[in-house]
Amino acid sequence: MTTDTIQMVSDVINEMLLAKEIDEALADYLDPVESSQTKTPVFFMLPKVHKTPKSGTFIGRPVTSHCGAPLNRISEFLDHYLLPEVQKAPTYLKDTSDTIRKIEKLILTSNIILASIDIVSMFTSVPQREALEVALDALEGVDPLSFDPPMPSLKYMEKLLTLVLFRNAFEFNGQYFLQTSGTPMGLRSSVSLSCLVANKLVQKILHMDEHVISFHVYMDDSLLMWSGSQEQLEIFVSKINDLHPSLKFTHVASENEIQFLDLTIYKGVRFLSSNILDIKCFTKPTETWGYLDRSSCHNPSVFKGFIKGELIRLIRNSSDKKSFEDRKSIFIEKLLSRGYNLKEINAASKEVNFESRQAYLTEKPVRSNKIPWYSNLNISLRSVGNILSMPF
Repeated sequence: MTTDTIQMVSDVINEMLLAKEIDEALADYLDPVESSQTKTPVFFMLPKVHKTPKSGTFIGRPVTSHCGAPLNRISEFLDHYLLPEVQKAPTYLKDTSDTIRKIEKLILTSNIILASIDIVSMFTSVPQREALEVALDALEGVDPLSFDPPMPSLKYMEKLLTLVLFRNAFEFNGQYFLQTSGTPMGLRSSVSLSCLVANKLVQKILHMDEHVISFHVYMDDSLLMWSGSQEQLEIFVSKINDLHPSLKFTHVASENEIQFLDLTIYKGVRFLSSNILDIKCFTKPTETWGYLDRSSCHNPSVFKGFIKGELIRLIRNSSDKKSFEDRKSIFIEKLLSRGYNLKEINAASKEVNFESRQAYLTEKPVRSNKIPWYSNLNISLRSVGNILSMPF
């Protein structure tokens, strides 16, 4: 099947080239024949050690490695146009910093309930046909010229999406399989395709109950602020589980605190004084604190940079200075156990301070909608600028 898929992808790319939907350089990059992307994907499982039951049997996360496979680059190409549509959703959460910024804008009542709502096995539960239809609907209103390169016509976007969704064949234990349910694991566009379907569902959820004060989504994890009772929340979750035949929800709720991403969101001192939720770092019990060992032969700037970067993360994730200082003490303790010394830790620490927290939380400018430039030439990066600026 891989051989057939290679030819099918190559045919579509050549058709797009002849129709002047893409240029020759992009066609060479996307065409699996020209770019030697001809390997059969390999399926494997990553154990979820933090979810191991008492029986000792590991729960696995399914992954398919598409490195060098024929669908890899067209999936990357599709995601270039799909991801901005995911980010347009009002409930979208980009990362932890974005979550914190949105939380700290909310002024809530004292009886609010905090809940984390998860979609069960979202990526493998999304119907493939629905993912195709929702993606095409999202792209229909897009201005093709707002991207670089411009987005191809929907006719060709549909052909590429069909290949990515319905041709995900892979090898496992000497046998070959075709994925028939869910978005293709291991391909970059899988997340965007799943999130577009989930976002459509979330828009219905937002208006289902007046007790929904805030609802934000990070992939398959959602953060809900609920003004009703625990019993009403149970009924609400039961109702949203009837909205879709294959996407189902589980939830955890508390009147005091909830874990979401790498945060513990809780009602602390700040909440008591101004009704804004407090935030501190959350670490899973399975954390091994495997920081880069100091005996590693890295450039000294690498050690300094990662210490500084981790301290900035701890500051961002702490709404009060005491929470930060507590986590900083643990961080230093773990660094010392990995061979670092206090002198270099203190030197890196001097460049960050808790008073600059708002600056660390400031959203960075959005990147340009351009596909990165690639080269197979073995040249020094320092010479690239000179090469690209040479007159022709």
